[in-house]
Amino acid sequence: MIGDIDTTSVLTEKKPSFVVAWDSTALCEALNMKIIPISMMELLNKKATGHLNVYRFRNRSLLWPSEKNIISEIVANYSQESYNETIEMLRSR
Repeated sequence: MIGDIDTTSVLTEKKPSFVVAWDSTALCEALNMKIIPISMMELLNKKATGHLNVYRFRNRSLLWPSEKNIISEIVANYSQESYNETIEMLRSR
């Protein structure tokens, strides 16, 4: 949340291409809204613990820094086709 505004409302209003977060429901909401989620959890070099693994953050998000090549490629050579392919890859893995 930002102030009193929930994540879905912020994403709908701002329409970002990417969302960067730790393991957060914002990543799930982003992918559901066809926004590429990037998880920073890998920087902690440990698995998420202490919560139900209802959403597979590590599968459904690009991982920073191990998948930075994918992120860099999308940013450097953006096309709607490559963007959509990334969304579908995240949804299916």
